[in-house]
Amino acid sequence: MKQKIMVFFIIFFLMLISFTCKKNIKEEQIIEPKEEIKQVNLLHNDKIIDLELEEYIIGVVACEMPASFDYEALKAMSVAARTFALYKMKSNKKYDLTSTKNDQCYITTSKMKSNWKDNFNKNYNKIKDAVNKKKNEYMTYND
Repeated sequence: MKQKIMVFFIIFFLMLISFTCKKNIKEEQIIEPKEEIKQVNLLHNDKIIDLELEEYIIGVVACEMPASFDYEALKAMSVAARTFALYKMKSNKKYDLTSTKNDQCYITTSKMKSNWKDNFNKNYNKIKDAVNKKKNEYMTYND
C-alpha cells in the first residue's frame, strides 16, 4: 500500500511539474543536457561495476517498482531515476552511485531472473520499453 501511495505522489509531482513547465516554455525551446552521460560507475556489493546509464535505469526501476505497475508509472519512474542519477553523478568522485539506500535501489538482471522466474522476459521487456520510451529525459529546475 505504501508503494502505491508513493508512486501516486511521484506521478502527481511529475504531472504538476510538466503542467507548470509547459506554460512557461515555448515549443521550440528544448533543453539539451550540457554533457551527455552514457556510463555509470556503480558500487554494488562492494565492487565497482561499469554500466550504461540506460541499463542502470532499468535495474533501478525494476528494484524500486513492481513490474506489474502501470506502464505510465514505470515511464515516470525512469525519468525520476535518471534525474536523481545524473544529479548524484556530478557530486561523487570515486564512483558515481551506490546500490544502497544512500542512492537508489538497483538490481542486476540475474537478480531480476531470480525474482521473476518465468515472468522474467515479460517483466524485463515491459520495464526496458518504458525506460527506452523516456531515454535521455530528465527533470531540471533553473538550469
